[in-house]
Amino acid sequence: MTIKLYPSRIPTYLFYSAYTIFVFFTLLNTSFYARYFESSLFLLILLFVASLLLVKEILEVMMEIN
Repeated sequence: MTIKLYPSRIPTYLFYSAYTIFVFFTLLNTSFYARYFESSLFLLILLFVASLLLVKEILEVMMEIN
């Protein structure tokens, strides 16, 4: 069994992975598990998600040029 990643779907995968990470940690932050997370960790996760979305946009623009 092989897994094929088509170049046109990579931005979509990046978006859904960033969205999933954001929703998961936001739900943890609003629950009783918030005391286990420092605010700096949540800020780091937000920066990671924002960077994933930035890479997604760059890839979409590069695919339109070609």
